[in-house]
Amino acid sequence: MKTSLSSIELSIITKELQSIIGAKIDKIYDIDEEMLFMLHIPNTGKKVLRIVPGKFIFLSDEKESSEKPSSFCMALR
Repeated sequence: MKTSLSSIELSIITKELQSIIGAKIDKIYDIDEEMLFMLHIPNTGKKVLRIVPGKFIFLSDEKESSEKPSSFCMALR
């Protein structure tokens, strides 16, 4: 199992996350081990930042789940 990021992977993640500079968090969802941050980016629109710690992080255009937020997420809001 891979336990670290290569410099190429880190470079790609950094470039992708540059697009969310200045974004505001609208909502947060905690689904099993996954965190979803609903972002509003000025002059761009809405994006979803999906994070599964230790596995992946990426930006998406759509939220796949409509589950009710946990009490942890409600406290963060």
